Amino acid sequence: MQVSLSNAYVDQLAHLFKKVKFISEEPIIYNFDNNSAVGFSNQTIEFVKAKFPRSGICNTLFELGKKHGVKIEDFNKQKKKATGATTSGEYLSNTMQVIDRIGIMWNSTISTGFIAFNVPTCYNDNWISFQPNLMKEIARQNEAGTTYFRISDFSNNYEKPIDIDINEASYRDLMHKFQHTYRIKMGVTFVKENNKSKFVFKEDK
Repeated sequence: MQVSLSNAYVDQLAHLFKKVKFISEEPIIYNFDNNSAVGFSNQTIEFVKAKFPRSGICNTLFELGKKHGVKIEDFNKQKKKATGATTSGEYLSNTMQVIDRIGIMWNSTISTGFIAFNVPTCYNDNWISFQPNLMKEIARQNEAGTTYFRISDFSNNYEKPIDIDINEASYRDLMHKFQHTYRIKMGVTFVKENNKSKFVFKEDK
């Protein structure tokens, strides 16, 4: 078994590492995919070398974090709250309990923590495809900020930022720029604000 991460997600990890180090001298990130010690695929190793050029060769997410002063741990609800939480999308893409799982990720972090998702937004091999409107609503209901909100292809050859207030017409125009919509990824990193640490989400009646 090997871990195959998209270049888009590796880019988001680079951003997340920088952010958590601003708020803690010994940051901890919970990996909700629970594969921190599993070896990277050859393609993932190349992606990591490109996004983290000073790291040398890293074979696991745990190793990558260690080289950058960030402790990566598989999620364990018995442990203290972490500085950040992350998933490559695996934790959220093959379940019908999406909101519940986002809530678990959210509540696993400190009141100023970061929560990073890199999820499919078009046709893919999983059950679920995510839309910017959901991310906008999560941010609104939880009074959270976004430090990273982008859409890209798997290899991250074409990447576009998303405005948190994007409307349907703008999103449709953005998607037309991708020649192929298979395995398009949406990455969003939330930051908790206003000391609202408990996740909330209410659907419209």
